[in-house]
Amino acid sequence: MPIDWKSANVTPIYKKGDKKSVENYRPISLTSVVSKILEAIIKDQILNHFIDNKYFTNRQYGFIKGRSTIIQLTASLLLKPGMRVPLMSALNVVLHLRIIVWMFLVVYLCPV
Repeated sequence: MPIDWKSANVTPIYKKGDKKSVENYRPISLTSVVSKILEAIIKDQILNHFIDNKYFTNRQYGFIKGRSTIIQLTASLLLKPGMRVPLMSALNVVLHLRIIVWMFLVVYLCPV
């Protein structure tokens, strides 16, 4: 792998507050586009290998397509092993969780 693909230019980006304070900046790494593409290809190959060879358990939710952490949260908080739940009840739980997440995002990430 060429040395240029492995190196990154780190640039400080101002967040907020006093511009003279170091704590008010965050580092951004500017890396090669080719290295980002290569990294994505390698990640996909490793993930597919893990899925094809069943290295993930049924309890693995994050980082797998179609198995979000919201689904895991719903399952762990509301359903016990062997418990049967009517489909409409399960859909209502998912709807309520989406509303709660939406309210959190509006209140904490988009303050007026």
